[in-house]
Parts: sequence; C-alpha cells; structure tokens
Amino acid sequence: MKGSKVLWSGFVCLLWVACSGPNSASVAVRDAWVREPPGGHPIAAAYMTLTNESDRASALVGAEASAAERVEMHSMTHEGGTMRMRQIERIELPVGQDVQLQSGGLHLMLMGMDDPPRAGDQVELTLRFADGTEQTLRAPVRRGL
Repeated sequence: MKGSKVLWSGFVCLLWVACSGPNSASVAVRDAWVREPPGGHPIAAAYMTLTNESDRASALVGAEASAAERVEMHSMTHEGGTMRMRQIERIELPVGQDVQLQSGGLHLMLMGMDDPPRAGDQVELTLRFADGTEQTLRAPVRRGL
C-alpha cells in the first residue's frame, strides 16, 4: 500500500511537470491590434509590443490568426528612397527588451482572409516562440492610425 502511494505521488509530480513545462509567460504581449484592411482587401497587418521577460534570448518564429489563411512575419526597410517589405523567418527577442511590431517596421501580415475584419471586431492571434511555447490573444481591429 505504501509503495503504491509513493508511486502515485511520483506519477502526479511527473504529470504536473509535463503539463507545466515552459510557457510563453516569459514573453509579455502588449497593445496588440490589427489594422482594418481598406475596401475589404483580404490582407491586414498586426502590430504589438513584445517584451522578453525571461533570462534567455528568445524569438517569435510563427503565428496564426483566426481570420486568415496564413500569417507571415515581415520587416520594412528603406533602400534607395524606396520602402521594401520582406518576409522573415523569425523576430529576435533579446532578454529584457521591448520589440515593437509597428507600421514601417517589423509586423505580422494576415493573408487570405475570406471575411476581412472591420473596426470593432477582434482577431484571435496565436504566437509561436522558439522554445516551442505558444500564446493566444485577442487583438482589436482598428482603422489605420
């Protein structure tokens, strides 16, 4: 009887550790929002501030959105008098620093939206991080600012 209690306690502890492994709480997400696409266009941009609150460098490596067929991470650069947008594989999140996803810089592109959201709607976003964790949030849709 005593052995089965020890075995059961050990199992419960292992289950707790497995279920409470790393979580995305080490990355704080603030001020997330999605720009309303003009004229019902099937592409929109999402912006936010990410803060790595852990003691290790991290990265945003992917995202999904409830309203979009796919989400890509993009950067904007100014080259020879022209703004250029490029898809990127990851957004580095240095320890203790804010990383701004904003118009004219790093941002998420929500693509292939059959029913583009309107100002006042909310879009569910799931962010995937390099350590395998995910964070799901609801971002309000606003008109361009």
